[in-house]
Amino acid sequence: MSEHMGWPIFMRTKTAAQFLGVSQATIYRWIREGKLCEPKQVSAGIKGWHQQDLVDFANKMLGKTTHNVNG
Repeated sequence: MSEHMGWPIFMRTKTAAQFLGVSQATIYRWIREGKLCEPKQVSAGIKGWHQQDLVDFANKMLGKTTHNVNG
């Protein structure tokens, strides 16, 4: 399955912010603060995060156990 709950498995900053329920400015602040990893570059000018990395990050921020989105 290429998407989970209607979200793409690879997300650029705007989509990642929507997925996490925060602003893009918050995403950039979390990166600067070392809370969120830098986005991965997949091609020229294209950077983003895999959905599972964002799920893991959100669970960590909430103090929850990580669960794989694919089952």
